[in-house]
Amino acid sequence: MGRQSTRHVRSSGARALATAALAAVMAAPASGQVLSPERDLPEPAQLPSAEAPAPETREGGFKFTPSFTFAYQYDDNLYATDSDTVSDTVLRARLNGTLESQWQRHALKLEAGTTISRYMDFSSEDTEDYWLNLSGRRDLSPRSNLFGVVSVERAHEACGTAESFGGDEPTLYDKRRINLGLRTASGANGLTLAGSVVEYDYRNTPAGGGILFNDDRDRLHSTFGVRASHDYNPRWTLFAQATSDLRDYDLRFDDALYQRDSSGYRVSVGARFAEAQRLQAEFMVGYLSQDYDDPRFDTVSAADYKASLRWFLSRSSHLSVNLDQSLEETTLPGSPGYLYRKLSGSWSQRFTDRLFGKFSAAFATADYQQVAVGIEIPRIPG
Repeated sequence: MGRQSTRHVRSSGARALATAALAAVMAAPASGQVLSPERDLPEPAQLPSAEAPAPETREGGFKFTPSFTFAYQYDDNLYATDSDTVSDTVLRARLNGTLESQWQRHALKLEAGTTISRYMDFSSEDTEDYWLNLSGRRDLSPRSNLFGVVSVERAHEACGTAESFGGDEPTLYDKRRINLGLRTASGANGLTLAGSVVEYDYRNTPAGGGILFNDDRDRLHSTFGVRASHDYNPRWTLFAQATSDLRDYDLRFDDALYQRDSSGYRVSVGARFAEAQRLQAEFMVGYLSQDYDDPRFDTVSAADYKASLRWFLSRSSHLSVNLDQSLEETTLPGSPGYLYRKLSGSWSQRFTDRLFGKFSAAFATADYQQVAVGIEIPRIPG
């Protein structure tokens, strides 16, 4: 069945969506991430996993871990509309392989994978995403290291976004990223410096016999951040951080003759709590500001926040809750961008060595600036 024409209006009633996914796996838990000036938190190191253990193949100083996950998901409002909603069931297969060094000093990891999604009724929403990541760490001393990530990704925009309005199928884009940084610590104090450059390259999308022009969305997103931290006690770490934000479009004007280039910053303070490798929580509050080259756009200023909780109740049970806000780009005429706020959670339960279940739920809102549009987006994470 073809894609339904999407309508976005100001929403008043809250909606939420949840799904249960049962997966047969051959592999390991999600790999840790490198701290970057983008505000993603690194995964807890060496924590127990609710997912199944992996069959590992070791070659010299490297370990190879393959994985396969199959998920069944139900979406009761596929296009995030207030009325005339449609539902569908999607089957997702995820294939992933990780080659990771086992050295005492330094680290190197190569990861590649694909996610294939097939919708039962709306086959126009079918997608194939893939990615390739190379990350590394060079230890300068027991408490200092250089780190970096190079990644390429083919992804798609979710159903029901204003950016994909009118397209016959999901909008595809390529994402290329370079992230470099330095971590160092002395006594109870730590310092992280990191910078990243992310390139977005959007594909034009078929739309009713024509095309949805997306070349005006191609851009470079550059950030540089610094975080200073202090270990208050063995459980609590306090920190402050600041990040610059530069967004540079390939085209000077979009197809509605708006200039989308902008520059801004984020400042925040927060704390991290860790308890015996079973509970890890982090929260931060602060302020964000973004100035746009187009004089018709106001400066976007707002409170900034993020919170994350990971609770390993046992080796077979894992609870995760996340709250986040980010300033996202748009080509909606009259709007400089939108504040994307998302609350998500998941429960993972391992039943056998090769079978685990995962229940996930998320609720998000997209608050478009300077226009009367507010979108509530119930979403399934991942």
